[in-house]
Amino acid sequence: MAKENISLLIIFISLSSIFYPALSRRPSATNITWWCSKTPHPEPCKYFLSRSHHRYTFKHRSDFRKIIVQVAIEQAHKAHDQVMEFGTNCENKHQKAAWSDCVKLYANTVLQLNRTLQGLKSDRSCTDFDAQTWLSTALTNIRTCQSGYMELNVSDFITPVMSNNLSQLISNSLAVNGVLLKRENVTYTNGFPSWLSGHERNLLESSSLEARANLVVATDGSGNYRTIQAAINAAARRRGSGRFIIHVKRGVYRENIEVGLNNNNIMLVGEGMRNTIITSGQSVGSGSTTYSSATAGIDGLHFMGRDITFQNTAGPLKGQAVALRSASDLSVFYRCAFQGYQDTLMVHSQRQFYKKCYIYGTIDFIFGNAAVVFQNCIIFVRKPLKGQANVITAQGRNDPFQNTAISIHSSRVLPANDLKPVVRNFKTYLGRPWQQYSRTVILKTYIDGFVSPLGWSTWSPGNNFALDTLFYGEYENYGPGSSTRHRVKWRGFHVITSPKVASQFTVGSLIAGRSWLPATASALMAMKLSVFLLFISLISFFAPALSSVASNGVDYWCSKTPHPEPCKYFMQQNSKHFAVPKQKSEFRRMAMSLALDRALTAQNHNKWLGSKCRNHKEKVAWADCLKLYQDTINQLNHTLDSNTKCTDFDAQTWLSTALTNLETCRAGFVELGVPDYVLPLMSNNVTKLISNTLALRNASTVPETYKGGFPSWVKPGDRKLLQTSPVRPNLVVAQDGSGNYRTIKAALDAAAKRTGSGRFVIHVKRGVYKENLEIGNKMKNIMLVGDGLRYTIITGSRSVGGGFTTFNSATVAVTGDGFIARGITFRNTAGPQNHQAVALRAGSDLSVFYQCGFEGYQDTLYVHSQRQFYKECYIYGTVDFIFGNAAVVLQNCMIYARRPMDKQKNVVTAQGRTDPNQNTGISIHNSRVMAAPDLVPVLSKFKTFLGRPWKEYSRTVYMQTYLDSLVDPAGWLEWSGNFALNTLFYGEYKNIGPAASTSGRVKWRGYRVITSATEASKFTVGSFITGNSWLPATGVPFRSGL
Repeated sequence: MAKENISLLIIFISLSSIFYPALSRRPSATNITWWCSKTPHPEPCKYFLSRSHHRYTFKHRSDFRKIIVQVAIEQAHKAHDQVMEFGTNCENKHQKAAWSDCVKLYANTVLQLNRTLQGLKSDRSCTDFDAQTWLSTALTNIRTCQSGYMELNVSDFITPVMSNNLSQLISNSLAVNGVLLKRENVTYTNGFPSWLSGHERNLLESSSLEARANLVVATDGSGNYRTIQAAINAAARRRGSGRFIIHVKRGVYRENIEVGLNNNNIMLVGEGMRNTIITSGQSVGSGSTTYSSATAGIDGLHFMGRDITFQNTAGPLKGQAVALRSASDLSVFYRCAFQGYQDTLMVHSQRQFYKKCYIYGTIDFIFGNAAVVFQNCIIFVRKPLKGQANVITAQGRNDPFQNTAISIHSSRVLPANDLKPVVRNFKTYLGRPWQQYSRTVILKTYIDGFVSPLGWSTWSPGNNFALDTLFYGEYENYGPGSSTRHRVKWRGFHVITSPKVASQFTVGSLIAGRSWLPATASALMAMKLSVFLLFISLISFFAPALSSVASNGVDYWCSKTPHPEPCKYFMQQNSKHFAVPKQKSEFRRMAMSLALDRALTAQNHNKWLGSKCRNHKEKVAWADCLKLYQDTINQLNHTLDSNTKCTDFDAQTWLSTALTNLETCRAGFVELGVPDYVLPLMSNNVTKLISNTLALRNASTVPETYKGGFPSWVKPGDRKLLQTSPVRPNLVVAQDGSGNYRTIKAALDAAAKRTGSGRFVIHVKRGVYKENLEIGNKMKNIMLVGDGLRYTIITGSRSVGGGFTTFNSATVAVTGDGFIARGITFRNTAGPQNHQAVALRAGSDLSVFYQCGFEGYQDTLYVHSQRQFYKECYIYGTVDFIFGNAAVVLQNCMIYARRPMDKQKNVVTAQGRTDPNQNTGISIHNSRVMAAPDLVPVLSKFKTFLGRPWKEYSRTVYMQTYLDSLVDPAGWLEWSGNFALNTLFYGEYKNIGPAASTSGRVKWRGYRVITSATEASKFTVGSFITGNSWLPATGVPFRSGL
């Protein structure tokens, strides 16, 4: 290579000579223009800094660095919100697929920027190289988003509205941080990174990992799970964040797996790359983006994979089809294989190491923008389509300050078996420039004779794109195709002759492997070369990802929650209002206050969204959400109120209700077929914050019970009301005019105006009352007393088919606490053809229904939330006709399955627990499950099941109940495929009758035949709804235990 060819080293030195002295000079504290003029993109820098609500002063270039990262974060949040809102404009599946990637990628960009700023602000800060990695990832995410639209030919849909300001602001951050990088010659012999515990150093080569696995996956059912994703999901719910080993037994696993952002330190261990195979067939040709086509997508930090093959079987005709996409920082793949054709291995971002791996493909089959080293790997080039050329790498560096590259070291480049017979028909190149600053180096590697003498290819024929700005290098390679005599003559190509230059691309330098890889026992072959570091290797690259914080810091407490990122973010945004907690109880209260604050913000935002509704259905679902968010605010206030004397079990109930409300809001849009517009604009941060509070307040022990005890909110005189005849009412309703009012609603309106909140009894005389009623949050301690369930009937006919949400279809809806009903039938006459149609929706805490009837078809009885008790009641329906997310016990009840529509199945329950810490479930005790008269003649034509999992942690138990012959031997039904089968809790205890045998029941992990009276007692009145502490005061007869 001619001396006049300026290497990247000289470019960097030149940039440094201009940039570094300029930043060293100290201007006046407020001279934004001066500071911004030293960045690659001064205009957006000046614009956003001058318009920020913060007042900035710059005493040092490190101050300026923090500030421009902060500004980038602010714009990233706005960009993410804009992307979320833009999803409503998607007109087809291609636009929707690309948009979905962008939502995820922009969220990851926000995370990387936050991670960088937190590290720079910390007293025990991250290294400058850590920051450069995370900033590089943030910028790569944005480029990946844009690529998705181009791949699916819908770039005209998004490009005109997506601003590049965020890219420019991140690029500025990279440039400033790049100048601040310190030059160090640091190596660590057998060193350990602080983020990796000592016992993990042998994990990758240990021969006895199976015995040390936390979970086992086996297709034959001999492990904890049958699918890898189920095990990964279970790992995500674990407490703590230490190394978590999942042993995947031999077998072909046909699934797409994803290890999410917060699921860190996962290790997948197979039984050999020939024996344990994860495979799928998604591709750009089938409508996925390259990003989302991955068989395995890895985002959680510190991932390790061993002895597994990742495969994409889409084939060469389907275009881009990824086997593995990795964006896991500090990740290792050892003795793994990656099989595909175009775009097999997407080394998307962050720092990665591949050892003794096999990679198969045709076009750009090692690509992305990570800082990645392949060592002792075999790269097999397969037979491409006719007219195609093979290209091994396509590195995606799009900013000169990104510290990313592909380094292939001590490996072998060979033709695969299908290419060997026709090897002369196809050209093969080492790489081509996917982005402007593409960087790839091949060191001490065997290159077989089928590689073109040119070595490298342009991105497209006759195109000079990036040929001057890329950096492609070769150092001491060998084999028939290693000669550099006829290599390309581009300005950016280098035959490396200096060990000092080559050393910057070794394990020791490019990914600072000596500082962390010895702890994984990957048998490194880091070259013993002196370390002359270019700007990609200026400090120890893999220092701790995030410094540990003191045990009383916010980060420490948030890391103990299921959703640490929103916890950290909003705590820091409200740091003036929250002192650093010293005890868990303080943090728990802070977390609830934070959830309440965000719920109030969300409610104000939701009110504004009403003007965005485009049609009646959207307006209906939106109206439900206003009501539900308001109730969530009430529940959080109730839990926080220092004047409220409550147990942990009380608090868990109210927090469970708060979370259920948000899920119900979402469901309304889905039910009415309008989930694509207003719903995406509703943030899920409130959901995650409430989930955190549930985890912190988890009442894991059986609550205390009190024989004959009274709750403070019930007067002693109430205990006999339910059995006393006649009842002395406050008001009487009669259609014939013989009472105070002719309609129940009029009586309820009068009750709402009463002074005080004591027990208020309304006697509803016999008659059919055609009205829809709502007994709201403020109407506490209402009691409706009828003349018997055959004589006093409240009926309506709202339904989803009629344009209502399930939530709003209820004939009677009750949310006021302490509600009691006796001797009344609640009915919905919409019929099975109108689908979901609720007779009663109950969200009243400590409510009782005694000798009542509930008649409908699909979704008859909506036990929405809170604690409820049903005694000697009759419930009629077809599909999911007892459903919701209350803590509810039905005792001595008659449950009648009716005749459904043709081809339908009857399902008695559909319990809706969405969080493992919710203390909710359906308990059916000492009752009877029977066929209704209209089902009896056609019983053989329709199957009936005890329940199916509406939500992921669905929980239902039948105890000492008579199950008639209509119940299918399997007992339970899937909701959709394998959804929730491992995470649900379905149990049966000492049931009787023709269908009570459990020998033919489902074999799901979450189903169990309960044999222990101790376990069964957890679902009785005394334990599950703490009935002994409040039911005696109502006078309803009940059985506390089994």
